[in-house]
Amino acid sequence: MIGAASDPLVPFAPDVDYEGRISIFIFSGQDRGTTVQKALIGFDGVVEPFPAFEMYVSVNRTAPVPLFQLGIEERGLLTGVWDLYDWPDRRVNRTAIIDCLGNPTTP
Repeated sequence: MIGAASDPLVPFAPDVDYEGRISIFIFSGQDRGTTVQKALIGFDGVVEPFPAFEMYVSVNRTAPVPLFQLGIEERGLLTGVWDLYDWPDRRVNRTAIIDCLGNPTTP
């Protein structure tokens, strides 16, 4: 996926860009002796160093589980809105496993 958004109220506002691949793999697993369906959900891509980025996943309309939460990447004194004028280059590769009831487990 490739996405971008900007502030429509600010003339010539730069885009906040991101791009990457979302993967979903469904499999059966054991939980307390019971077989349950689970999903391995991942994101592999790049985001901007500014602002902060978050991504959440949810299964069967359960409460969202954070896939990643990234603060502003410090790049010295020049980290800020001007970083939005360049291409996204902050690598993100995260996965989560969630069962059919929305319970996260360690990948």
